[in-house]
Amino acid sequence: MRIATLQLSPRLGDVQGNISRANALVDILEKRLAKFKGETVGGGGRGSVNVAAGAAAGSGAGGLLDVLVLPEMAFSGYNFPSLEAIRPCLESSESGPTAKWAQSTARRLGCVVCVGYPELAGAGTNSHSASLTSPEPSTLEKKQQHSDGLPPKGGNGTATSHVNNKTEINIQPPGHEGRTKSTEGGNKRAITTAFPEDDDNDANGTTNNDDPPRFNSALIVSPTGSTLSNYQKRFLYYTDEPWAAEGRNGKGFLNLRLPFTAPDAPQPTPNSSTSTSTSTTPTAIGICMDINPYKFLAPWTSYEFATHVLASGARLVLLPMAWLTQLGPAELTGGGVEGMPDMETFRYWVSRFWPLLERGGGEEGEGEGEVVVVFANRVGIESGGMKIGEDGDGVARYAGSSCVVGFRRRGGRRRRRRMGEIDGEEGSSDEGSVSGGEVGVRVGKKGAVEEAEIAVWEMLGRAEEGVCLADTELEPKMLFRVSWDGGRG
Repeated sequence: MRIATLQLSPRLGDVQGNISRANALVDILEKRLAKFKGETVGGGGRGSVNVAAGAAAGSGAGGLLDVLVLPEMAFSGYNFPSLEAIRPCLESSESGPTAKWAQSTARRLGCVVCVGYPELAGAGTNSHSASLTSPEPSTLEKKQQHSDGLPPKGGNGTATSHVNNKTEINIQPPGHEGRTKSTEGGNKRAITTAFPEDDDNDANGTTNNDDPPRFNSALIVSPTGSTLSNYQKRFLYYTDEPWAAEGRNGKGFLNLRLPFTAPDAPQPTPNSSTSTSTSTTPTAIGICMDINPYKFLAPWTSYEFATHVLASGARLVLLPMAWLTQLGPAELTGGGVEGMPDMETFRYWVSRFWPLLERGGGEEGEGEGEVVVVFANRVGIESGGMKIGEDGDGVARYAGSSCVVGFRRRGGRRRRRRMGEIDGEEGSSDEGSVSGGEVGVRVGKKGAVEEAEIAVWEMLGRAEEGVCLADTELEPKMLFRVSWDGGRG
């Protein structure tokens, strides 16, 4: 798959100005894609340009990208202090400025476009309709080690460190607030992990009781400009609650035909069958807080969104985000650190997808067990909004670090023999760097281990406004290996 994100620094309330910023980045993206054209035109198969893919097929970049993902509320900005403050930015899913931009950009690039926006649902429409969202199993029974989790301090994100230009990461198994705990022995029980049912979301306790209702949404548009899905955020962060209702139109799943990966296949319609073929990619959609425990009150190991990904059989996950950091201004931009990723935020994101690493690997062929997750975050600082955290000052600082990541369970890809391996004691996790930008993390007792890999094809910096472009057929720029005792249950 060839995937891009636009890591924007939107100004609060400046919709047209933010669209102009996005267009400037699309110009850069288009030039980068055009460089691939000579390598991919003709010959048929993956990478050949399908002239019918979109209006841009002959523009220099058409058909050379599968998906473009923008942040949560990309053009409005995110941290509004009240309903009245955001009201001028609310828009229709069909004819608002975000929809018009997505339609024109999808045609221009000949790709699927996913972009977040503040939705004003149409008066008289059925906001409970799931016609744009393919159904999938609602629950997944998993036996997991149960441990209550705490929300990360400071909201959606956590603090970071980047030591001596050396990537270091500590990827923790299920545990309590970052502590690794033994998963052998008792205290196990079967728990059902799932998003709340749609009916539960009607009484969400927010102030969004007006008609028409309002949602924090993500629009997905086909290469021809038609709407494929309009997903509504289900797990609200507290800054959403003054103006938005919890999503009511499904858990966020559809089958996408990717124009670069499968150029000759027709795009499924919104009402098409949920059965997939080799020409479509089962895709899950979430928005930022959706990957956290519900209201930070659910057990850490419920893993509601990751379980949804597994239950739906998704192989691609799209995540528009406005994820926060606790870093101060000097830590975000001082001393030339703008281009360095927020690795603590990355570690947290990865930890919320732990079930993807624990799932059974089976005898899958190369690449078949891989789930690709697109973390499309924003950068910048917003002032004058809601207070973030107990001692917040109304200034929201965003973590950036947008990336395209592959979660590979053992058996999903052939083992890479050149990787190093780091041993840890029982109940601990060690970290370190090995050659080639790879990191091995081993959890549990010495002896037989099960393994998984986390591939990172591209990652932007913590304060870098730019384009993240990745091709998952190429070798990743970073590779983390996670190992643990094979006897865990």
